[in-house]
Amino acid sequence: MRRKDLLLPAAGAAAASVLVLAFSWRYGIFRDELYYIACARRLAWGYVDHPPLSIALLKLAGDGAVAIKAPGAAAFGLVVFLIAREALRRGADAWEATISIVATVLCPLFLAMAGFYSMNVLEIAWWAIAMVISARLLETISPSLWLWLGVVIGLGALNKYSMFMFPLGLCVGMLLSAERRQFLTRWPWIAGAIAAFIFHPHVVWEIHTGWPSLEFIHNATTFKMVAIGPIDFLKEQWMATNPILAVVWLAGLIGLFAMPRLRPWRPHGTTFLVVVAILIASGKSRASYLAPAYTLVLPAGGIALGRVVRTRTVRAIALAVLVLAGAAIVPVVLPVLPVDRLIAYQAALGSTPRAEEHSRLGPLPQFMADRFGWEEMAAAVERAYRALPPEEQRHTYVFTRDYGEAGAVEYFSPLLRDRVLGGHNNYYLWFPQGWDGSELLVIGATAEDLRKAFADVREVGRTGDNPYAMPYERDLPILLGRQPTQTIEQLRAAIKHYD
Repeated sequence: MRRKDLLLPAAGAAAASVLVLAFSWRYGIFRDELYYIACARRLAWGYVDHPPLSIALLKLAGDGAVAIKAPGAAAFGLVVFLIAREALRRGADAWEATISIVATVLCPLFLAMAGFYSMNVLEIAWWAIAMVISARLLETISPSLWLWLGVVIGLGALNKYSMFMFPLGLCVGMLLSAERRQFLTRWPWIAGAIAAFIFHPHVVWEIHTGWPSLEFIHNATTFKMVAIGPIDFLKEQWMATNPILAVVWLAGLIGLFAMPRLRPWRPHGTTFLVVVAILIASGKSRASYLAPAYTLVLPAGGIALGRVVRTRTVRAIALAVLVLAGAAIVPVVLPVLPVDRLIAYQAALGSTPRAEEHSRLGPLPQFMADRFGWEEMAAAVERAYRALPPEEQRHTYVFTRDYGEAGAVEYFSPLLRDRVLGGHNNYYLWFPQGWDGSELLVIGATAEDLRKAFADVREVGRTGDNPYAMPYERDLPILLGRQPTQTIEQLRAAIKHYD
């Protein structure tokens, strides 16, 4: 590819990264980011609720309020670059490639995921890399490309398990095409072996810790996630990708099956449909679970639309409509506006936050609300701790109900960083060895519940009442428990919850 052909993908990538970095930090650190920072202080080959790679990368990036957003912005920029570059490689003209770029950069689903650090935005990048490699494999048999695909799938799975849906769908697509002949060579099987070898240290960790991730997945899908039917799932995809911008990925999907020009990459369309089928069959999939699969159809989207939108005037109008429609939704998924104006803007658009878990929402969707209230909470807990006599402080630890609260106390109160305990996900495995069980500050429990473990219970403070935080994290009591009536082993067993 000529150097000038890289200018458009590079410009799109830069726009995507700058957009995310300019605004994503404005409302504060997200709940999951606080937890991931805590994970990065305790590097391991696995965690209860995710594999290790995203945490290792976060360790390199740092935990500053802006620094933690940089990897997600960079990953999103890479996704845009690869999609645009792939569109050009398939013969897209400048307008067609720009259409694919706009549909990617302004996709609400992508922007929401890129706006905070997690394995989810990194997963989109791993799928985009695998898409590019497999696109070349669909054009020609190449042993080296198979080996690289194995590496990418292995690393992608170390980031998030759902990476394994990519090779599953690709195998189905290739078996339904003339490329099934490649399975008669040894290279696909060597690629699988490479992926398994890269992933195997995490499997060893799972074995040594009693397969906690399987328990987590079972509990989350059984008790936490909201059920969703096939029609509602597809409707959510349409809305999550912007009803107007969604025309691009839908055109790409249709084009992969209908256009002879795109026929070599038809297995990517099949892969997309396989992933859709898996997620619908699960019955409890979030809209975001399909996000990485859009990298398979977006490169073809502009090309497919270019076949029907040909005149310069109509192309200019179509591009303007896509840009304006995409820009209108950006403030809903990135912290562009002051929060009060965001709430009013949501109301004007008729956008009502929808819960994907069994929890009540406030005025903001959860991925926005979970950036508020954490610093106030940690400050209130630290005040309660400092109010204790020095002799009691030496014996007192802080119990939190979930990893967000625990991560917040660790991050915003260095004094208490080594005195946090809990039973949520990896905090159960991190249960501190230094606590003697005699005194405990507890966030959010009722006095009645705490008296099951301590004879002397009293309220010593309350967390902040930030109106934008999730309702279940507002104005919580801070209780002090003394005179334990249970052993530490009994208490630890009672607080465990993987979900």
